[in-house]
Amino acid sequence: MLPVSEKYLNRTCEIKTPEGAVLGRGVLEGLGENSVQIKKANDFLPTLVCNTRVDLHILYPRENKTLIGKVYLSTPEMMRVTEVQNLSDYERRDFFRLNMELYARVYPVLEGNSDLNSIQPFPVKLTNLSIGGCFIETRKKMEIGDRFMLLLLLDGNKESFVCQVQRKSRRENNFNGYGCAFFDNSSHQNDLLCQFLFEQQREIIRRRREQEQT
Repeated sequence: MLPVSEKYLNRTCEIKTPEGAVLGRGVLEGLGENSVQIKKANDFLPTLVCNTRVDLHILYPRENKTLIGKVYLSTPEMMRVTEVQNLSDYERRDFFRLNMELYARVYPVLEGNSDLNSIQPFPVKLTNLSIGGCFIETRKKMEIGDRFMLLLLLDGNKESFVCQVQRKSRRENNFNGYGCAFFDNSSHQNDLLCQFLFEQQREIIRRRREQEQT
């Protein structure tokens, strides 16, 4: 879901580098499924290379909105930015990342079948977990684009996360490795993941300190 509403249309939009330098200004002209379009205002827009990461700061009374995305099309008259998301969500995904060894069972997502009791699960080992996704090792063979449901015990309750395979690699001992992204997490799920990752991080620090003292 695009993280900006139609009320921001026709508002001034500053185009910035990730470091905060202003590249130019325009007007938010259109909203797509996961993209926004900016048209020139008084000045020409900057012409940027495709896939350049930019920050978009949309001015609105008491509710300024900051987004990030990648340039898809750029001319002096207009700019289209795709893969748009809230800057705060991006920073959380990028920061909260933890190496771990956690075993779990996951369920393939089958088209038209939501009954977990009728689906054969398979075991995986999570070696990396973040707000945005995870890296797993398993003997199961999957392809890029495959989806599965991962169940995690968070705050005393089982939470289900739909994951999609983004990349794959060969591991040792005939295991397959898959880098996976969470698909359409809710804010509640993100909050629970943050809490879980902080707890795991504190536990790792505590164990490390105990080892240093012995």
